[in-house]
Amino acid sequence: MSEKSNPVTVSTSADYLVCYERILDYFQQAQKECPKGVGLKRDRKASGGYITLQFKLGDKRVNRTCGCYLTMQGITDALRKAHLVASALQSFSSESRFLAWYDDVILDKNVIKNDLMTLGEAIAKVEKEYWEGRTKRRQQRDKNNASHQSSWGCVYGQYFKLLPREAIINSVDVLSVVHVKKQGTKCFKNCLSAMKKLAETIGDTELLCRLKEIDGTQTEFREYLQTLSVDDFLKLRIQVLSVSGDKRYHLESRKRWLWVFSMQMV
Repeated sequence: MSEKSNPVTVSTSADYLVCYERILDYFQQAQKECPKGVGLKRDRKASGGYITLQFKLGDKRVNRTCGCYLTMQGITDALRKAHLVASALQSFSSESRFLAWYDDVILDKNVIKNDLMTLGEAIAKVEKEYWEGRTKRRQQRDKNNASHQSSWGCVYGQYFKLLPREAIINSVDVLSVVHVKKQGTKCFKNCLSAMKKLAETIGDTELLCRLKEIDGTQTEFREYLQTLSVDDFLKLRIQVLSVSGDKRYHLESRKRWLWVFSMQMV
């Protein structure tokens, strides 16, 4: 009798995806959750991946930018805007009025930039978006969840606390925090990523451009990282796949984890 296995489902598929694959998986899920008449589309430019909204305006199907990057948070924001557009299309009878609304609400074109925003207020905006968003496994984040709190601290909190919260947003303070870390290390890379998120959230394109000019590639790694030869891995593979007689260990599950280990070796 062949052993039973647990198939990969929509709720568990994200467990086996890494990095960019997670983003694409989340994007595809968001596409399915779009309201009728409005869709999400990926777009690629020299500066990175973006998301556009597709919908019918008058007699034509249009494709318009929504100001969202192709990131986990960007996908969440784009889906929220898709619902706003779907509702607006039912409300406006004039295309010109709809387009004016689109510029105001979706693109924030007519919103005056607040040059007096403090770093503390900017951090609060990032934190608000973080808790309103979802995890890589598409779970709603919960402030009472210790794991989610730890993730905030590791990814953003430990770096944002180095910023002078009362100071007005400025590139000097932000860049100084980044350069306190040793370039080439994982800490430097993560700190740079956190500051990019800050600049992206508040729409400070000048600061974001300056941060993107910095090379955040990790070149230094811990010396005590474990290693495994290809021969040893192949021996492990044989042992794992040859387990039999115990129905608690599903073959398909073991195969998926072996795929993860293979990617780690690569």
